[in-house]
Amino acid sequence: MKQMHFQRVLTCKLFTNCYFLRSFQHLILIFLLNTLAGLNYGFAQEHNTRWHASLVDSLCKKLSETYIYPEHAKQMCVMLKKNLRKYSGISDPAKLANTITIDLQSINNDKHLSLYYNPAEVAELKQKRSDNAGNSKVQARLLAALKEWNFGFRDTRILNGNIGYLNLMAFTEFVDEADGTLTASMQFLQNTDAIIIDLRRNGGGSPKMVARVASYFLEAGIHLNSIYSRISNDTVKTFTSQHISGKHRTKVPLYLLVGKNTVSAAEEFSYVMKNLKRATLVGHITRGAANPATDFPVGDSFIINVPFGRGINPVTGTNWSGVGVQPDIECAETNVLEVAHTAVLKELGTKTTDPYAKQSLSFYTQVNQFSLDGDKIYGCERSGDSVRFTFNPREYYLPSQKITSIAVISHFSEWNPSNRHGRMQKVGSTYSLTIPNDNMGLDDYIPFQFVVNGNYYVTPPLRAKNKLLAGPTGKEPYLYVLNN
Repeated sequence: MKQMHFQRVLTCKLFTNCYFLRSFQHLILIFLLNTLAGLNYGFAQEHNTRWHASLVDSLCKKLSETYIYPEHAKQMCVMLKKNLRKYSGISDPAKLANTITIDLQSINNDKHLSLYYNPAEVAELKQKRSDNAGNSKVQARLLAALKEWNFGFRDTRILNGNIGYLNLMAFTEFVDEADGTLTASMQFLQNTDAIIIDLRRNGGGSPKMVARVASYFLEAGIHLNSIYSRISNDTVKTFTSQHISGKHRTKVPLYLLVGKNTVSAAEEFSYVMKNLKRATLVGHITRGAANPATDFPVGDSFIINVPFGRGINPVTGTNWSGVGVQPDIECAETNVLEVAHTAVLKELGTKTTDPYAKQSLSFYTQVNQFSLDGDKIYGCERSGDSVRFTFNPREYYLPSQKITSIAVISHFSEWNPSNRHGRMQKVGSTYSLTIPNDNMGLDDYIPFQFVVNGNYYVTPPLRAKNKLLAGPTGKEPYLYVLNN
């Protein structure tokens, strides 16, 4: 997907194979850039039927010449001319562009086909195509912005169970410049037992970067995709490469997080890896923007983004245009990471023969299940920057007259019932303890347990939804688990 200025992760040169989809963030950033530059472009044209008819004629000419689906282009032109009276009644240029975009996409749901209003960008686009020096300045600005954005590599960490996590928000066109960042991310994850790549907010980018990332997980020489261009009437194929700057992970379990904001090149990566049976997709169906596109100026105020090519997957013979990429495991967007993490843990648990590793993976799976089930952890409630523990002896069928002390044992009390940090205070018929969040520990899960009179480890009442979990070593007492 191509975007310009700070949010553009790919700048498409005319007739090059790239993906593009305009985003709300992009529009916001363009507005801010124009404001900072002191630009104040008015919509000077007269809003009469003749002017709108001229705009429609220009759009139809560009669609007829370049759109990858000529028959659909004809249908669009018929519709645009039919709707001319509707357009003539719209004086707001941004609203006009949005209305025409909706109409164009109604023909075949092509998410890359769009019209937008931005005089400043029109001037910049024209300068790029007529002035090499101007183009170089634009590229230099974009490269600097992408460096600040770390080329889309936003988060790399290790999850419980030695699962690598990479949040990748772009497949940048600056492949060579971003190679060091990609290499560093993959080196950080090189000792993990599985990898999760988060593409839920990846707006796309370059097929070349798709191939570079895929080369870490596939053998060399694998045919990933083909892109046919109507303009140049040729087909460009992409393959995985043997030459990567890191360790090949061709056998490591790979999971991709996808959603409605997984777009374009991110969809290509997902579609390719799914159909090669190399990755498991988790989440929501993707946007459905498949065809490479490029910008064309229309007059001095509008730009139309026209898909000029068509992706052809070597396995399916088609692509995901208008339909999106279907995940293997579908789930609510808020639970995607937990669902994928749990699936990975279960997969690794079935493969390992190490008893300790198997028990540890099972423990982390149970921890995740608490969050997925949505059950409140019995006796504990998180609020703001604090955590409040409550204990009612009646709910545990304990005679209150025989209770001398109740403690919460965890990291903050060093698992010692006599530690003053874990002692609960009696409030009426119940006991209570409130501590700061940051005292709970460093892990993604917080184990704790109630101890009565310094030696009695209570189990939750029968009606409590949550179950007790065994520690990963199997030697620890059974614990409640509070998820962060």
